[in-house]
Amino acid sequence: MIVYKVLAYVLACAKADVQPSAAKAKEAAKANDTLWAMAVQSMLDEGLATGVEVIYHHELGKPTVSEPPAIGITLKGQQYLRDNSKMREVAAFLGQAFADMLPVLVAATQAL
Repeated sequence: MIVYKVLAYVLACAKADVQPSAAKAKEAAKANDTLWAMAVQSMLDEGLATGVEVIYHHELGKPTVSEPPAIGITLKGQQYLRDNSKMREVAAFLGQAFADMLPVLVAATQAL
């Protein structure tokens, strides 16, 4: 669900001509630091997202996600969001409440 939420948020921002925020994407996904790093690494490995990187800190004992100004979605990420049957199941599970939350997140991002 994290990947779906992040990609949906980033795409909604792009459609609204708003630069997506990695911090807001994490907020939209409601992910803790560990899950966030795992999801971002997965999206990067699959070629679904761009603009961020996962940094492994041996002294912290866990990875963190870099905080550049933006996170992006690739064409493959857009196709994955649109065509993947599991993503459609997640969208149906999350329902209208998540869809209604996206414009609020985009507006909050625009206000940054």
